[in-house]
Amino acid sequence: MEVRIDGVKNNEVAGITLEHDEGWEDEVSFTPEVAGEEQKVEFLLYKNGETEPYLEPLRLWLNVSG
Repeated sequence: MEVRIDGVKNNEVAGITLEHDEGWEDEVSFTPEVAGEEQKVEFLLYKNGETEPYLEPLRLWLNVSG
């Protein structure tokens, strides 16, 4: 799984293996590098090392002050 902020890779979680219909829950950290409004945070899930995401990304929009 990869975390991107405004299209830039910010974090990666490796080694997740799921069986059919199995779920995964854990904390995933990320740190915005700059302050700004409506920063798009995306969580992208990849399957078997493919280069395109397996599903549509989960998206959050953050306002970061600093």
